[in-house]
Amino acid sequence: MKHHGILLFGILFGACSIDSPSEETHKHTDSITQNNKEENTIQIQKEQKLKKSDVDFLSVCDSLEIWKGAIQGVPQSDSTGIYVMAQCASNVHFDLIVYSEQELSLDEASDRTKGTVKAGVQGATYYAFKIPKRKSINLEEELDTYDYFFPCDVDIYKRFEDGWYLIQTKPIQSVEALGRLKLNTVFNK
Repeated sequence: MKHHGILLFGILFGACSIDSPSEETHKHTDSITQNNKEENTIQIQKEQKLKKSDVDFLSVCDSLEIWKGAIQGVPQSDSTGIYVMAQCASNVHFDLIVYSEQELSLDEASDRTKGTVKAGVQGATYYAFKIPKRKSINLEEELDTYDYFFPCDVDIYKRFEDGWYLIQTKPIQSVEALGRLKLNTVFNK
């Protein structure tokens, strides 16, 4: 009987000590999983930087138009907000979106006297969509306006600390598809 009690005590003690390493092993596995997620995130970010651009989209345009608005071609219910945006159709053809979770004013994001979008706005992410444009043939318009060419390939650039990088090139067939591409890019879908 005495031996059974010691044996039972030994089994219970062993079971308790097994639980402890198991929890520690579980915690270790969780930390490895977390580390792998972080490594995968970093790897994805590195993969996104396909090619560095020698163009600074914030200063290259000789007549940048800057405004606040919703993304064109996307239903307002889907656009999820008003953004600081810009376009260039003179010496280079591209659209800009300055995305921030906080609503930005034009004064926060642009220098109107210089006609540029400010670099380094706190909490902002910058995207440039390089897309061919042509001068509008609508004679009723008093101002020079530009239309997109479709179908076309759109080069998407994102601004990182060390410059602009091509992150994707997508074929586009319409202004609606371009709007959806911009929205999905901003929200990484």
